[in-house]
Amino acid sequence: MGKNRILQHAVHAVLTAAAASAAVPAVYAQTAPAAAAATAAPEIQEVVVTGSRIQSANLISASPITTVSNVDIQQSGLTRVEDIINNLPQVFAGQGSNMSNGADGTATLDLHDLGPQRTLVLVNGKRLAPGAPNGRNFADINQIPAELIERVDVLTGGASSTYGADAVSGVVNFIMDTHYEGVKIDAQYGMFNHNNHETLYQNLVAGSGFNSPTGSVDSGFQKNVSFIAGSNFADGAGNATVYATYDKQAQNIGGQFDYSACSLSFGGGHAICGGSGTDAGGTFIAYGDSAHPGTVFPNQTVDPKTGLLRA
Repeated sequence: MGKNRILQHAVHAVLTAAAASAAVPAVYAQTAPAAAAATAAPEIQEVVVTGSRIQSANLISASPITTVSNVDIQQSGLTRVEDIINNLPQVFAGQGSNMSNGADGTATLDLHDLGPQRTLVLVNGKRLAPGAPNGRNFADINQIPAELIERVDVLTGGASSTYGADAVSGVVNFIMDTHYEGVKIDAQYGMFNHNNHETLYQNLVAGSGFNSPTGSVDSGFQKNVSFIAGSNFADGAGNATVYATYDKQAQNIGGQFDYSACSLSFGGGHAICGGSGTDAGGTFIAYGDSAHPGTVFPNQTVDPKTGLLRA
């Protein structure tokens, strides 16, 4: 009897242990989903992309492209379009407000100093017409209102295969704001100031018989007023914009400044006052004529009073 009871307790213990081990997975199976649900991430409300795989223009273009944005233009404080573009190193200072010997009142762009006729100017991808009816093929960018420029793309590797021979040195494309809304009036006034203190130039000018500039000079007074008004219509499908600009710039005479009172040349082993191809009163070196063969008239200039050559 005692042995049977001992065997009975042993079987009961084994069955209890088996039942307990079988119940553990059931318990885990019931509690695991609840724990996973408690630790799950909350629902995503917004995704912010900090990097982009969108390629830039320079990654897919065979020629380098420089972009000047509207923010860059505003931060520069410049109002003339040629001044904005001439700040780029690949742009040679063509004819404009600061480069105007023999000027005709227009402003041009010149990439790599190959001439404005080799620089194509576009507005929203379309060619800008020539600025003067004299048969030339390059544009006058004074026609472009700076206040409406959204950005400027400058392509400098040459684009003659696409646009023709007038794009040998590159293309400047002005992207304009075609949905301008509001009214804006801008006015500016300025001038140039220079202190004549370069004794090297002053001595050269005085030694050549010209008046040597001295003291402080204020010149090139500038007045600029622009007006722009625009509005969208047809639920943004169309836009009407009008603009007007008044720009007046007083002349800067080279004779007012010590460094430009005469065109410098080199002769006799040192710097001398030379001639100018755009100044009727420049200096000349004449080598005789039929009446005086072999006669040399060095450093002659035109007397503005008589129109004759003098020393």
